[in-house]
Amino acid sequence: MFVCCRVNADDAAPAVGEVIPSPNAFGLSDVKDNSRLGPEDNEPYFSLLNLAREAKPEALRQAGKKFVSERFEKSHVPLFKDMLDNPGAFRGKPVFLRGHTLQVIEYEPLKNDFGIDKVYEASFFEEDAQGNLATIVFLEKPENLELGTQTVDGVSVSGYFLKMYHYDAEDAHTHKAPYILARTLHIATPTKPDAGGFNVLGGIVFGVVALILLAVVYVQWREQQQRREQQKANALRKVDGIEVSDPFHSGPGGTA
Repeated sequence: MFVCCRVNADDAAPAVGEVIPSPNAFGLSDVKDNSRLGPEDNEPYFSLLNLAREAKPEALRQAGKKFVSERFEKSHVPLFKDMLDNPGAFRGKPVFLRGHTLQVIEYEPLKNDFGIDKVYEASFFEEDAQGNLATIVFLEKPENLELGTQTVDGVSVSGYFLKMYHYDAEDAHTHKAPYILARTLHIATPTKPDAGGFNVLGGIVFGVVALILLAVVYVQWREQQQRREQQKANALRKVDGIEVSDPFHSGPGGTA
């Protein structure tokens, strides 16, 4: 949460659709890592949120993937540790993260000239963070993401790194977390079973049903065979003047 002045939208914004801002754009050079959010963070905070809103989603996604990949090739360490150890290298850069959310809240930010009047904040665990928290502030909540505390898997985000900031946790200790600004989160749709693939349970059920049907067909076939044999025997006996009943029917003319 912020406690300071308005941000002037005329000061610094890159062109609409631009993905990567200049390192000195909208006060990024004044941001301090390993500290709480303060007045000096307001301008880059709202400017990066607006940039995330205006950037083409796929372009931002690809730029984030590219930058993260290049950082890994250079550092050979997991993304979270790289952000923790080298936050200046990530300042204002697009990043792409996968993981899951633990909590989502919404609140009204400070008054600003970008028309941003509501933001969402997610506690996010990146895949390689070994349980360490990241904070994602975003503008648009997906319909399938509920407010409150619950674990949601298959979440990805394309956004901008602001800083490594300090926050107070429930354990009464101060923790560090990457602070990412984004337009929205994306939640993967649960994968449906492949209609052309093999499903073990489905195969078992199909096999059982097939065996039952085969058994029914076999019983009917045997019954027909026995009926034919009995009819032949009856016909032979009638020739000799002996009347017998059909054992496969009850009622008039047969035996129960």
